Amino acid sequence: MKKIIIFYIFLCYNFLYSQQYGILRGIVLNKENNQPLPSVNIMIKGTLIGATTDIKGKFFINKIKSGNYTIVASLVGFKKEEIKNIIIEAGKETYIEILLSPGAVQMGQVIVTAGKHEQTFSDVPASVSVVQAREIYSRNIVSVDDALRYIGGVNLIESQISIRGSSGYSKGVGSRALVLIDGVPLITGDTGEPIYESMPVNFIERIEVLKGASSALYGSGALGGVINIITRDLPDLTSSWFKLYGGFYDKPIYKQWQWTKSTQFLNGFALAHSRKFGVVKTLISLSRTEDDGYRKNSRIQRWNIYSKSLIDFNPSQKLSVTMNYLDQKRNNFLYWKSLDSALVPTDDQLGDMVISKRFATNAIFKNIVSDKFVYLLKGIWYYTNWRNNVEFSNDHSNSHFADLEFQFNYQPTVKHILTSGIEFNTNKVKSNIFGNRSGFNSAIYIQDEYKINENIRTTLGLRLDVAKRQSIKTQIQFNPKFGISYNPLSDLSLRLSAGRAFRAPTISEAFTSTTASGITVIPNPNIRSEKSWGYELGSNYKLSDNILLDAAIFQSNYENLIEPKFVSTFTGQFVNITKARIRGLEIGLNSTWFRNLLNFNFSYTYLDPKDITDNQVLKFRSRHLLYTNILFKFGAFNIMFNSRPQYQVGIDFRYLSKIERIDEQFKLYIKDSEERVPIYILDINFSYEDKFFDIPIKYSFHINNLLNYYYVELVGNLAPIRHFVFRVETTL
Repeated sequence: MKKIIIFYIFLCYNFLYSQQYGILRGIVLNKENNQPLPSVNIMIKGTLIGATTDIKGKFFINKIKSGNYTIVASLVGFKKEEIKNIIIEAGKETYIEILLSPGAVQMGQVIVTAGKHEQTFSDVPASVSVVQAREIYSRNIVSVDDALRYIGGVNLIESQISIRGSSGYSKGVGSRALVLIDGVPLITGDTGEPIYESMPVNFIERIEVLKGASSALYGSGALGGVINIITRDLPDLTSSWFKLYGGFYDKPIYKQWQWTKSTQFLNGFALAHSRKFGVVKTLISLSRTEDDGYRKNSRIQRWNIYSKSLIDFNPSQKLSVTMNYLDQKRNNFLYWKSLDSALVPTDDQLGDMVISKRFATNAIFKNIVSDKFVYLLKGIWYYTNWRNNVEFSNDHSNSHFADLEFQFNYQPTVKHILTSGIEFNTNKVKSNIFGNRSGFNSAIYIQDEYKINENIRTTLGLRLDVAKRQSIKTQIQFNPKFGISYNPLSDLSLRLSAGRAFRAPTISEAFTSTTASGITVIPNPNIRSEKSWGYELGSNYKLSDNILLDAAIFQSNYENLIEPKFVSTFTGQFVNITKARIRGLEIGLNSTWFRNLLNFNFSYTYLDPKDITDNQVLKFRSRHLLYTNILFKFGAFNIMFNSRPQYQVGIDFRYLSKIERIDEQFKLYIKDSEERVPIYILDINFSYEDKFFDIPIKYSFHINNLLNYYYVELVGNLAPIRHFVFRVETTL
C-alpha cells in the first residue's frame, strides 16, 4: 500500500510539473523555394534552451514556461529572423512556421565555445572565427589540421598549431591551443598534443576558434586560444554515404630533386551508415588513407573507425557517445639531405617509421531541467600507443588520458547567465623516452554574464586549477577574466577583454630523453608552467546586408614560455624563456552576394612577436598572415530538392611572410637551413553535383599549390608540392 501511495504521488507530481510548461514545435523553410532548411539554430530569447532543425527543417523544444517569447532563427547564408509574440501556454503545444531569406551575412550567428553555452556572435567579448562545413567539404580535407590552415590568424608548422603567434615549433610536444571535440578535450597523455588524424574530418558541422587567453573557462592548454570541432547531428532517416578520391603529385621542376621516376599517388575512401533504432540514432564510419608522399621516406597508411550514437531518453535528456580509432603507419622525414636533394632525407632517416594506434571514447549527457537551468556531464578516455622502428632507440610510449567535467548553466533572471563547473583529468604514461610518469589536474570555475541593458553585456570569470606532474612541483593557478560587449547600433558591436591563462608542462617537455638524427634531447624536471595575460579591443560592423567587417588589436604578455633550446652542441632541452610579448592587429571581412551564390572571405593578421629576455624576435613566427577565399556556386540551390545540377568553384590563397628567426644551432647539422622564403599558396577546386537515377552524386577536382611554389614551413623540410585530386561522393 505504501508503495502504491508513493507511486501515485510521483505520478501526480510529474503531471502537475508538466502542466507548468509548454512545447514549441515548428519548421523552417527557404522563403524563395519553400524547401526545408536543416541545421538552423533556433533560440528562445531570455532562456537557455534552443534547438537545431533536422534534415526536414523541423525542430522541437520542450520545458518552456508559459509566457510571451521572441524566437530567433539563424543560419549562415540567410538573414536572421526574429519572430515576436509567440505565446507558450502551460500543458499545450505551439506550432510555428519560419521563413528565411538567403543572401545575407549576419552578426547573429550562434556559437558555443566562448561561454560554454549558446550565444550570438555579437554578444561575445573576444575574437571568434567560425569555419562552416561547406567550406571544409569544398576542399579535399583528409586531416583536421589541413582545415585549420585556412582560418584567419591561425597557422601551422607541420602539425604544430599557432593562434596569433602563440606557438613556435617543438616537434611532438604540447600545444598552446586547446583542441576540443564537441567541447571535450582530445589530447594525448604523454605529449599533450592533439592528433588531428584521429578526428572525424568527414562529419564536422563547424569549427569554432576562440582566440586569446581562455584558461578562465578551459584551464591548462588554452594559453593561445581554443579550437572546438563540432560534429554533425545524426539524421532521423536511415542513410548511407560514400566518398572515394585519388590523385598524384606533380614532378618537381628541378631535375636534382627528382628522386624517383615513378609517379607518387594518393588515394582514400570513406563510407558511413546511420539509422535510428527507437530512441537511439547511430552512425558508424570506416575510412582509409594512403599517400606515397612527394618526398622520399614519407609514405602514410591510415585506417580510421568512427562512431556516434545519440540517445533521446526524452525531449529534455540526451546522451551522446562517440568513439574514434586510428591505426597508422607513417614514415619519418625530419629534414632534407641538402637543398640540392630537398626531397630526400639524410641517410640515417631512411626506413624510419612511426606506428601508432589510438582509441578515444567520450560521452556527453545533457539534461534540460527547465528553461532556466541546464547541466551537462562530459567525459573522455583517450588511449595512445606508438613506437618507431629506429633500431638504436626504438622509442615507444603507451599513455592514457581521462577527463571528467560537470557543468551547469543557470539563468536566475533575464539579465544573468551563470556558468560553473568542476573538472578533473589524469594521465598515465609508460615509455622508454619519457619514463613511467603520471599526473593530474583538478579545477573549479565560474562565470557570470550580466546584461546591464539592451546594449551592454559584461562577463566576469574565474577558474582555479591545481596541476601536478610526477617529480614536478604542484602548480596552483588562478585565472581571472573580464569582458564587455557594447552594441550601440544593431549593426555594430564593440568588445573589450582581459584574461589570464596558463599551461602546465607536458610529460614530454619535462622528461624527454632520446636521440634522433644526431640530436640529443635531455630532461628538464625543473621546468615551470607557462603563464600569460591577454588583452583585446575589437569590433565587428555590418556594413550592409552583404558585408561584415571584424577588426581587433591584441597583446599577450608571457612568462616562462617553454621553447626548445640547444644547451650545448647537438644537445637540446625544453626550457622556460623568462619573458615574451606578442602584440598585433587582425582584420577580417566576410561577404556574400547574389543570394548566397558568391562568398568572399578575407583576413589579415600582423604580429610583433618579441623575446624580451634576448631582445630579439621570437623564433618560428611570421609577422604577416593574409588569407582569402572565394566560393562561387551556380545552378540549383539544393541538390537534395532540385533535379537541376549545381556547380561550384573555390579559390584559396594564403600568404605568410618569411620567418625571421630560427635556432642558429640548426646550421650545425642541417645543410642549407637558412633557406627560407615567404609563403604563397594558391589552391583551386571545381565541383559538379547532379542526380543519377535519383541518387545525388558530387564530383570534384582539386589542384593544391597550383603555382607549384616551393617553400618550407619547418627548417630543411619542403612543404607539399603541386598535386591533383579527383573525388566522387554520394548519399543514399
